[in-house]
Amino acid sequence: MEKDSAVQQFLDQTISLTDQAVDHHRKRGFTDLTVAFGCTGGQHRSVFCAERLAAHLRTIEGVHIDLQHRELERTI
Repeated sequence: MEKDSAVQQFLDQTISLTDQAVDHHRKRGFTDLTVAFGCTGGQHRSVFCAERLAAHLRTIEGVHIDLQHRELERTI
């Protein structure tokens, strides 16, 4: 996934948008924000992107992450 330019572009744009949302929510005094990914099987790209976004968000002071992979243990 790291070498797939389409996935990386999607992730870069998602991180940028999420950073804006976090900043906006904090300024308005909100404490919760949900971000969800979905794909056909829910076991590859969505997991990769969720893990990468969570790692990025953990670098922001005061942001706490509850990462859940809803479909990861589901058999295909």
